[in-house]
Amino acid sequence: MAFGLKVNCWKSSLMGINIGRDFMEMACNFLNYSQGTIPFMYLGLSVWANPKTMAMWELMLEKLSTHLNSWENKYVSLGDRIVLINSVVNSI
Repeated sequence: MAFGLKVNCWKSSLMGINIGRDFMEMACNFLNYSQGTIPFMYLGLSVWANPKTMAMWELMLEKLSTHLNSWENKYVSLGDRIVLINSVVNSI
C-alpha cells in the first residue's frame, strides 16, 4: 500500500491449505472475499498445491514450447532459445 495500490476484492479470493472449513468460511465472511480452490489459474498457468509434482511443470513446459515453436526459427536462434528457456525456468 506504500505506492497507492489497493487489493481488488472482486478479483481476489481466499484459499487455505490444512485449515478447517469453518475457519475458512468465517475468514471469507469477515474479509468479504470469495473462497477459492486449488488448483487455480494464474497468468494462464495452473497453480497446484504441490510444486514438486511433474504434472504441474509439464503444462508450463508445453505452453513454453508452443510459444517458442510459433516463432518458427524466424526471430531467435537455437542458442538464444536455450538462454530464454533457462532464464524463464530459473526465475520461476
